[in-house]
Amino acid sequence: MFGEIEFNVFDAIFQLLSLAVLIGFIMLIVFFIRTTIENKKRMIRIEEKIDDILQKLEKKQS
Repeated sequence: MFGEIEFNVFDAIFQLLSLAVLIGFIMLIVFFIRTTIENKKRMIRIEEKIDDILQKLEKKQS
């Protein structure tokens, strides 16, 4: 009887850890997707700023 209770506690702990690992894996995937999207938007803004600066420089030179 005591052995079964102890096994059930360890089984519950194992299941909670397994669930935590699964949730962590899903959160990691979401984090990488969001980071990639944000970096892409940031690069587009930087390219637009560089293009504007280059156009202003060309106007000054001509």
